[in-house]
Amino acid sequence: MSARPRRKTGIPTYALYGETGDDFHAGWLHCESIPARSALFEWEIGAHRHRSFFQILNITRGRAICLLGDAEEAADPPAMVTVPPGIVHGFRFSSDIDGHVITLQTGQAER
Repeated sequence: MSARPRRKTGIPTYALYGETGDDFHAGWLHCESIPARSALFEWEIGAHRHRSFFQILNITRGRAICLLGDAEEAADPPAMVTVPPGIVHGFRFSSDIDGHVITLQTGQAER
């Protein structure tokens, strides 16, 4: 889980990571375990952003390397990570990671 160079161009904007649908309503809320999505991507969530989502990661076990903007930091449990809308972010998780990601819509998505 060492630092890796990051590409600055071509940062995708997603609904939830890997999903491109924009059909969300104001007040929308989503919660899932960190392993539920990160295991699908071999424990790495690449650099991306969300147009109108605020996210809270509650890390209770394992280790995470968090990219937030241009900064990369380790998060060891217990840890809480917040990601405002529009901020480029990504994560590399250890395979024993546990915790939850709460995603809140901050306003009506642009159409």
